[in-house]
Amino acid sequence: MRRIGLLPLAVVALGSVVAAVVLAADRSTVRSTADLPPFYGVGLSTPASALDYERMARGGVRMARFVIDWRQVQPDAGSGYRWPQADRYMRGLARHGLEPLPLLFATPGWVARSYIRAPLASPRAKKAWRGFVHAAVARFGPGGAFWAQNPDLSYDPVRYWQIWNEENSPDFWAPKPSPAAYARLLKITAGTLRAADPNAKIVLGGMFEGNVSYGAILSWRYLARLYRLGAARYFDVVGAHPYSPRLSGYEFQIRRLAAAMRRHGHGGTPIWIDEIGWGSGRRGSPLSRGPRGQARMLRRAFRFAERSRDRLAVERILWYPWRDSGHTPEKCAFCGRTGLRRADGSAKPSWNEFRRFALH
Repeated sequence: MRRIGLLPLAVVALGSVVAAVVLAADRSTVRSTADLPPFYGVGLSTPASALDYERMARGGVRMARFVIDWRQVQPDAGSGYRWPQADRYMRGLARHGLEPLPLLFATPGWVARSYIRAPLASPRAKKAWRGFVHAAVARFGPGGAFWAQNPDLSYDPVRYWQIWNEENSPDFWAPKPSPAAYARLLKITAGTLRAADPNAKIVLGGMFEGNVSYGAILSWRYLARLYRLGAARYFDVVGAHPYSPRLSGYEFQIRRLAAAMRRHGHGGTPIWIDEIGWGSGRRGSPLSRGPRGQARMLRRAFRFAERSRDRLAVERILWYPWRDSGHTPEKCAFCGRTGLRRADGSAKPSWNEFRRFALH
């Protein structure tokens, strides 16, 4: 999604006195989150602090989505795999009992000219991608090296892996979206993942409605093409990014995805709204709603998701992102202020709404 921040930002350390005061405020609820169902989650645009993870856990967050950027993991053809940023995410999540959803994404320059060009152009590119995928499972999956190196953490290997991001958009799939090409990527990824971990689950890259005028393919049409190509065997969950200025547009996208799934005999496949949000700014985009308006849209979106568990197979909903990024992308005027918390860590009204749903 055009809103993901792929490069790490510096994490500002908080003083112990300030942290203690803020944590005390967040501990107003007494309900334990350990046994809450994993319906609600967040996306992480940058590595979070220990205080952030504590707040998430106590606020009912059960899953967090983050990018494992292949460019950072293997910047050169001859280099080994480097995991410092992914390790940071995994340590924070494991220490606080949050389920990880890693997104495998971004092609390094030694494989393709553009990071959004999938590694499919040659046998060498495909082999390199398989190596990256296998290395990720060997690091963070069952029996992975990460767990052996961190015996103090609760053992919670990755079960779900998301493959690419908004592949139905030219912003994330070059030179233009192609269900056939994405189906090929799914096939080689599924083979690698399941060989390394037979119980691994594969989540489709989250699709959004898109603007067909600049080359996107509507999410439900893209999904229907994947089914016609026989790609259903290569994924277990359908990812959705149903951004819309209005709630009706958000609901429409989920209903159309569910209808496409039913038409192709896969109505029982779960839908994960793995990214959704509105901005707390007051201008610049129809998706900028102000602080109170953002909270209101979250409340309405979450109510619809809860009502849709059975009839539309909605299984998860993740707000994106946890914290404001502090910058506004050129193509996304509302994106810099979509977090549940501001860049300085202070809570917005939307965080209080999130907690009401997640802790009930």
